[in-house]
Formats: sequence, structure tokens, C-alpha cells
Amino acid sequence: MFQPSLGELFTVEAEQNSYESEFGGDVVMGCKFQPKPSNLQAELKVTWNKLYSNNQFRQVYQLDNGVERPASEEYKGRTRLFTEELNEGKVKLQVSRLRINDSGNYQCLVQTGEGADYKTITLLVVAPYKAVTKSIKRNAKGDSLLLTCQSEGYPETSVVWQDGQLHTLSSNTTTVTTAEQLFKVTSQIYVSSLDRNNYTCTFVRDGQSATFHIPDELSTASAKHEAGIIVGTIGILTMAIIIVAVLTYRRQKGFSTRNLLADDQDRPVSAAAYPPKKKENEEERTIFSEYSKKENLREFLKAHYCNVSFSTELKRLQETFDVEELRHRLQNNDGQPVNLQALLPEAGDTLLFEGPPGSGKTSVAYFLISSWTEGQTHQSQTSWISVAFNFSYMLTAAV
Repeated sequence: MFQPSLGELFTVEAEQNSYESEFGGDVVMGCKFQPKPSNLQAELKVTWNKLYSNNQFRQVYQLDNGVERPASEEYKGRTRLFTEELNEGKVKLQVSRLRINDSGNYQCLVQTGEGADYKTITLLVVAPYKAVTKSIKRNAKGDSLLLTCQSEGYPETSVVWQDGQLHTLSSNTTTVTTAEQLFKVTSQIYVSSLDRNNYTCTFVRDGQSATFHIPDELSTASAKHEAGIIVGTIGILTMAIIIVAVLTYRRQKGFSTRNLLADDQDRPVSAAAYPPKKKENEEERTIFSEYSKKENLREFLKAHYCNVSFSTELKRLQETFDVEELRHRLQNNDGQPVNLQALLPEAGDTLLFEGPPGSGKTSVAYFLISSWTEGQTHQSQTSWISVAFNFSYMLTAAV
């Protein structure tokens, strides 16, 4: 570090020997030099260092012949020199977004063609104890109250408790350090739940305080607690009513569902033969609109299932599918054989036929529809067509 000689007339003086500023705020520290050089751009070098023990230092800011030099990472983006005041012989440095560890000693070093000199300036960053949080907690037996005051600030402070008669009370005070290097101070006292008195906690450093009014605040705390319970209960009841309403609506508007399973050879098997399916193998379930019951849709379905292409596809499937085996091996969820005709659903019902992709669900659906169409009376024809369409369309979409 450059050390000036005693014979030089060039001097540097501090505007203030010390500064105090708040955590998170800004501070402007300054020093003055004389005489001023004739050419500031070519003959002036300004350096601000933060000093540590054992003659260690860290560069906070430097301006060398009009060129700014990178500061240490700790101060990067937080410093600014008022270059417009250099012509007046003033070196002012602004440090922004102050942190607790910015506190310490700083050196203002100025070098010119006339000589060099420096001065040391002290900065203290403080965080006032502004907000005091208080709480009341009744013990398990209910015969005493725990009064708590808490606040954050810097530097550390003591807490004094007094009752309404200004008697100083014994308290338990603890301090922990936050991530921002602030002190979180918590102070507590126990009092009788039968007391009728006021209790005040005071954070000595900044004089911030909070007062408990006993027993008035007990009723307020109880009311808040009861209000919280009531609000929570109402929320739960409201959610339950909504769920019941949704389930009731779906039950009224939806259709009953039966489950059938098929193996990879188009042979129905028991539901127990398959483990619970993963999400990617789940069949999509479709709830059909009431519009599917309209007369014009019935006519369309009747034409669709009686046309040539449907009959031709059914014949092609019959060549590779054993219908008699289907009649004997078709089972319900309980593993009991089911007669094809017994599966004929009521109007509006939907059969859900489940199985792995490619298991032949569509083929089985066609045969079931075909078996139901045989022997149907004209009176019930419209009903089974609506059911058959729901069944077949759902299975075809899910394959």
C-alpha cells in the first residue's frame, strides 16, 4: 500500500470520522483532498478499501485515471463514486443495500502527481427493533399464562418487563442469529391466569415495547381461536356438501357400469386375474349425454348397425373368434360365468369392458351386440340400439 512521505504537502481529510446507517439502506462516505491536480483524468487515482485485522484489506472501489476497476465480489453492483464532485476535491462513495457485515473501518486513499494520502472512516450498520410481536399461551393446567415478545434487529439488545405498577419482573430472554445476521430476540414471562394487570416488554436499545392487558386479551385470544375453529369447520362442511352434491348429480345424470375383462386371446377372464392397472393402461370412461336418446340418433344407429359394412366386419371377426367359447368363458367381477342374454342391459345402462390394449375388446363388443339383436322385439329395439351404441363406441374408443 502506498505510504505518503512527511515532506509532501498533499493531504486528505475525512468529512466525518464515522457513519451510522440502517440495514438495507444506503450510506455516502466522503473525504476531501488538496491541492487539486491540473489534469484529473491523467493524474488522479482514488481507492476505497475495507480494512481487516492483521493488516488485511479488501478493495471496495477504485478509479484509476478515469477508469473504474472491478470491485470485490462482496461489493459488486453496490458501490458508486460521485465523479462529478472530484473537480471540487471531494471523494464521495455510496454503498447501497447495506448488510450487517458492511460494518467496519474503511480507508479513503487518494493519489495524484502532487502526492498521496489517506484517512480511515468507521461505518456502523444497524437494524432498529421496530416491530414487536407478542403472543399469549395458556399452560396445560390453565392456571398460568406464558407471555412472549419477539423482535429482530442489530446489534443485540436486552429486554425489560414491567407490570402495571412499574415493578421490574424476571424474564427468560434468548437470542439467535438469522441468515441476514440480524438478532432475533425472544423474551418470556409466566403470570397467573387469575391476574388483573398489565405487562409491558421493552426492547432497550430502541425503546420499542408491547403491552399485554390481562385478562382483557384472554377473551380476545379465545375469540380468535374459536373463530378459527368455526371457519375451519365451515370450510370442511362446505367441501363435504359440494362433494355430496357432485356425486348425487353424477349418479342422476350418469349410467350404471358393469365391468368385464378379456385376456390377450379375446377370452373373458375374472377380474381377479389382473393386478391393479397403472395409469397408462387405464380405460377411458365416457359418460354419454342425454342427447344420445334423441329419436334422430336412434335412427342413425339403427342404420349403422344394420348396414353392409358392419355385417361384413362381423363375418370377418367370426372367422378368428370362437363365439361358443365366449359364451362359456365370459365372467363377471365375481368370476361367475355369465349368459350372453343375461348381460342385456336396461335402457340407459352402460357396460364397461376392460382389458389390456389389443386384447380384442372391440371384437367381443361386436359379438355381444350381434347376439343381443337376435330375437329382439320391435318394442325394445330402440332401447338396445342406444345401449349397443354406448357400449360399442366406448370400447372402440378405448382400444
